[in-house]
Amino acid sequence: MKVKLLWALLGLISISFCNVASAAAFNVKVQGHVTRAQGTCPDGAGLCGTAHIDGFGDAQYRWYPIASSDPSGSCGPLLGWFDYGAIVTFTLYDGSNLTLYEVGTQCTPGKSSPTGSPKSYGNPRFLDAVWQVVSGTGQFAGLIGSGTSSGSFAGAAIQFRYGGAVDEGSRLAGVSLDWDIIVNGASATCEEVGAGQLQVKLSGTLSTELMFDCSQKSAEFVVDAGDYTAEISLLDIAGGSLNAVPVVVHFQAVAGQTTNIGFFQFAF
Repeated sequence: MKVKLLWALLGLISISFCNVASAAAFNVKVQGHVTRAQGTCPDGAGLCGTAHIDGFGDAQYRWYPIASSDPSGSCGPLLGWFDYGAIVTFTLYDGSNLTLYEVGTQCTPGKSSPTGSPKSYGNPRFLDAVWQVVSGTGQFAGLIGSGTSSGSFAGAAIQFRYGGAVDEGSRLAGVSLDWDIIVNGASATCEEVGAGQLQVKLSGTLSTELMFDCSQKSAEFVVDAGDYTAEISLLDIAGGSLNAVPVVVHFQAVAGQTTNIGFFQFAF
């Protein structure tokens, strides 16, 4: 059953790769060194290291195996240790995260891994796989794409290369909010309190200032996907703030979705 699942996923990823072949190139070089003394990688990852992603910079690399099966025999002269599925993450130093799903085969020369001593460590392994983007945040938000990866884990040293194509897809996200004016506990009009506009100041992935007619009492706008802080103020006709301090909201705008950041009541 696991074999069927893995190779069904492999077929899907291969088709997706053909669809994005004309997108921007995605090239990554991964290096790491995990000794027996270290035990395991951070976060429970099976493999880990430092990656350099062309166009994005340096990132932390994590490889989490989630499925395995008997070898498919695709290793050629090498012994197929097992076919696998894994989750791969790249995290930039600003916290942006890219998650891939990877399907491939671990091959070993001779019979080093299946017959190696239980006390041995760092037996050579060669991995060949295909991958597909699962999700992205920050600088990776909205990315779609797929490709191939290959590399080795030998003598505790990790060396991998990821290549393929990615596309920004739709990086646009919708944001909505609602508000009301409350006088003596009941809903009132903006005119009753001299309110003219609702001001939304955004900072984060995009910094901008938006103004809406107070009488609308609801608004929707589009931004680049990413993490934001919004400062919301009710302004009088002259542009002065009617609330002593802005209402502050932190939110994530998700590509292809509309996020409602709240219903705000201004009481007088």
